[in-house]
Amino acid sequence: MSMSWIWPFVFFNIVASSELKCPHTTVEAKADEAVILPCFTVPPHDLRLMTVEWVVNGTHDVHVFLKGEDHKLQIDKYKGRTSLYLDDLASGNCSLRLDRVDLSDNGTYSCSVRSRVGKVLGTCSFNLYVTKSGLKTIPVQRILNPEPTVSPEVGVNKGLKIGAGLGVGLIAVVIVGALYMKFAKKTPENLRMEEEQTEMI
Repeated sequence: MSMSWIWPFVFFNIVASSELKCPHTTVEAKADEAVILPCFTVPPHDLRLMTVEWVVNGTHDVHVFLKGEDHKLQIDKYKGRTSLYLDDLASGNCSLRLDRVDLSDNGTYSCSVRSRVGKVLGTCSFNLYVTKSGLKTIPVQRILNPEPTVSPEVGVNKGLKIGAGLGVGLIAVVIVGALYMKFAKKTPENLRMEEEQTEMI
């Protein structure tokens, strides 16, 4: 009895057990440079005989891999700038490389994988954010934790408290100094003279 009918069933279950993953929700890139839009299957699955389609903003084709080769179906602005890692498709890597990134490339990019019979293996998407070359972004830490500010009222109250504290400290020093001067003069000789004067009286 032929077992050929089993293979489509086995193939379908292997495909169904894999999941398409995009590890980032946002990818940043600088204009005029290349960027990689990461996407792969978990666990790894051979995608060489499947359809891999990248689109932007849900409508325009960025790159299409169909029937084992790159398809010419893509909008003009992406022609000659996109490529898949063909040698890595066997291990489930369908990441897209986009060269000479432009500010107009900003948008939501989605990758979808379909089997030969049109069964969708999975879809994932993320945002591409392109900045001008050499543009420095504001550190997030400075935005989330701004430097504390002091209002004039708080500054005045703080100054009064410091002044009062210094005044109390100065008075204490004067009192201690006076007591020290008073008792420091009572040497043994002075005490003896005071006792003799008392006896004579």
